[in-house]
Amino acid sequence: MNNCQFIHLKVRSHYSILEGSIKIKDIIAEAKKNKMPAVALTDNSNLFGAMEFTKACIENGIQPILGAILTVGEINKNNKVRLINKIKVTLLVQNLKGWKNLSYLVSRGYKTYKDYNINFITLRELNDFNKGLICLLSDYDKSEVINKNTKFNLLEIESLKEAFSDRLYIEIFRNLSKTANKKEADLLRLSSEFDIPLACSNDVFFLNQEIYEAHDCFSCIAQGTTIENANRIKVNKESYFKSSESMVNIFIDKPEAITNTINIAKRCSFILKDKVPNLPKIYQDNQKDENIAINQIATKGLLSCLNLDNFEKDNFYLEYKKRLDFELKVIASMGYSGYFLIVSDFIKWAKKNSIPVGPGRGSGAGSIVAWALNITNLDPIKYGLLFERFLNPERVSLPDFDIDFCTIRRDEVIAYVREKYGKDKVAQIITFGSLQPKAVIRDIGRVLGINYGVVDKLSKTIPNIIPVNTNLAEIFKTNIAMQNMINGNEELEKLYDISLQLEGLNRNASTHAAGIVISNSPIIEDVPLYYDLNSDIPATQFSMKYLEKIGLIKFDFLGVETLTMLN
Repeated sequence: MNNCQFIHLKVRSHYSILEGSIKIKDIIAEAKKNKMPAVALTDNSNLFGAMEFTKACIENGIQPILGAILTVGEINKNNKVRLINKIKVTLLVQNLKGWKNLSYLVSRGYKTYKDYNINFITLRELNDFNKGLICLLSDYDKSEVINKNTKFNLLEIESLKEAFSDRLYIEIFRNLSKTANKKEADLLRLSSEFDIPLACSNDVFFLNQEIYEAHDCFSCIAQGTTIENANRIKVNKESYFKSSESMVNIFIDKPEAITNTINIAKRCSFILKDKVPNLPKIYQDNQKDENIAINQIATKGLLSCLNLDNFEKDNFYLEYKKRLDFELKVIASMGYSGYFLIVSDFIKWAKKNSIPVGPGRGSGAGSIVAWALNITNLDPIKYGLLFERFLNPERVSLPDFDIDFCTIRRDEVIAYVREKYGKDKVAQIITFGSLQPKAVIRDIGRVLGINYGVVDKLSKTIPNIIPVNTNLAEIFKTNIAMQNMINGNEELEKLYDISLQLEGLNRNASTHAAGIVISNSPIIEDVPLYYDLNSDIPATQFSMKYLEKIGLIKFDFLGVETLTMLN
């Protein structure tokens, strides 16, 4: 970092749902372009993009700094929430302890959101879980930052100072407004009175000045309004990813605030690393060897499937025994005996409780062990199905059974699993809905106030089913009807241009329709949690693609209406 003068420590990506409009790859590209050796990802109240960001940074030779922006509040005696002067802190991870503490805090934020409809943590939680974290303090309610006459405010700062010590900084952001000038004066006084060092930021929401209009439309989607609404909330035009030179010039009178961005980056050394799979133990007391158990249960199960008491010397039956032994050897060598036993256990429980279960499908149906364990109802040898499509030592991948359950009673099976392994060791999986071609056209058309009929007609020129990863520009190239509507129409050309800039950004977070993770330890020790308002089961803050990277195993509990109807 010898030649670097400034590092961005407050950057929101599009994982700050409908707030930030920068994709992870674009943050990295901009950091490289500006020769910044490090950059921080600080999404609002979440760590959704932490693993994706880490991997992208490492691939591009940039130091990832993980963090989040959190709101501080309290719950009074009447069980009502009071935000403490709307304090917002930016927390940056220094080490593994800091990662675990930040994971806990953002998880608590979503838990309070579920309980009180406001995402916040308490001052006590912030102070209790401060180890390994750097705290940047800036946001109080508008311009009324600290008032000497407000004793309660001073106590808050004293509390943070005592907890974080030399890991507490006052963050200043210059956005060229009168309110910002007043706020900065208050923050500077606070810095002086409490001997808290300064650090500057640019509070990044969007990539560059050229995308500001598109970002404004993006913000309108979040607010459910149009650009004609003069009273809507607007992001400051200066909140983009500025170069080091620009930031140095802006804060030329505060060189220590610039230098501290480098110092803070040097204090953060945490890298979120890949982990080996952490399979839950089917036998909680560890008194049974899973490899021995699966051999015994599968051998007995196969004999039952073939209606035999023992394997006779007949070549027909010996072929089954040979296939069984081969599969068991592969499963044991890859460390997946426990996985097969877990799936077998909850399927057997479902069948015992008269819950309809599918016969098996996908590559898992090629396993004779699965048949012997009652996971599937299919004889793979009879139908010429290959085990290697499911598990293959030459192509190491996690096993993945697609298990179908009756839609109505699927939740009973999940409840059984939570009871057996522990509620803190079972979670759903988060998914993200993004602005796809048809949706982005409709959303931006509404924001711009364009006639609904025209926007609807334009949207219908895009096929309902398009190839995966096909973008709007590719569709436009070969879509004559779309070209005829847009070309020469100033209003629709603007709609199209803005849609191109916003396409693919995250629009909402929800939970995976079928995926459940089961761990050998509390899920929160591996990944922060997200609480959906419509579910009592927490979800992981990492999507399915990145869960495997941290060692969590997915189990599919699919709800199939056909089974319900047949039943």
